[in-house]
Amino acid sequence: MAILEREQLLALAQSGQMHEAEPALAGLLMNPRQEDGEICEAYATGFLRNYRLNDALRLVEAWVRDKPDNPRAWYLRATIEIEAEQWAGASESLQRVLATRPDHHEAQYYLGWVLLKQKQPEAALPWLVRAEHNPRFLDVAQVARIEALRMLGRYKDAKTLSGGLLKREPRQAAVLLAVGKLETDLGEYGDAVDHLEQACQLEPKSPDVRYGLAAALRAAGRGDEAKQHFQFSAHVRERLAHAQELQEVVAREPGNSAARCEIGTILLDYDQPERGLIWLHSALEYDPQFPAAHRRLADYYDERSMQSPELAALARKHRALAPPQ
Repeated sequence: MAILEREQLLALAQSGQMHEAEPALAGLLMNPRQEDGEICEAYATGFLRNYRLNDALRLVEAWVRDKPDNPRAWYLRATIEIEAEQWAGASESLQRVLATRPDHHEAQYYLGWVLLKQKQPEAALPWLVRAEHNPRFLDVAQVARIEALRMLGRYKDAKTLSGGLLKREPRQAAVLLAVGKLETDLGEYGDAVDHLEQACQLEPKSPDVRYGLAAALRAAGRGDEAKQHFQFSAHVRERLAHAQELQEVVAREPGNSAARCEIGTILLDYDQPERGLIWLHSALEYDPQFPAAHRRLADYYDERSMQSPELAALARKHRALAPPQ
């Protein structure tokens, strides 16, 4: 196979266009080269983008068996395990990354985050502190560290950390949420409501923000106002749980474009645009004419068409491919 053809196939796989790239996979793997890891990474990433987690994991497992000290292989395996919510496996994979690359700040942050998912705040804290040395992860690691300190009842330390973070990032929803939850725990209900209302203005569809605001309002004696936020949060969680159920359907039936489209629509509806777009495009990967996916993409790009000519063009493209209902 010519080098150019090979690079084109890897680019297709990396972008999730598996319908075109997958037929060549066996041939690529049957001709071992120094860049076998590049093949596994590109194709596993493509399978991951199409939520074919078992296929992605199969490739990465072969890669880690062949190169057990390769941090890229273990990090990709951790990415797949996080997507599948396999927290114990992700924790192990991230530790394997850090055994070889102790300065891998992404792995440090995600290991701390995964340990929090496993309700291990004490174990999470050192990794989050290390991740803060990289400016890219400073804010998210400190948000996670506030949560860990809250879980441990170390409120004084959490308050000190939150004060500096809020001063540096006063208009970031995740920061306002972390600060507001802490203030609710400390009985500072007025400040908590103020910060959580600001977070709600920034991310009105976030179930975590709406629930945090509801809890603060109820604690402040404003139960009637809290009710609508509790109801909205419950509704969103129900829809996201349905999306999770549909992901299990897709795992069994990868070509189910209807399920893929519904997942994408739910995620777009509740402010997870990056993931929602991936799911909608994956529906079209299996059925390029699937009308519901084209309609939802057309609506999405229409709403943003004033931002750039490219988005307006995408809106027109998908509207033309979506027959009227």
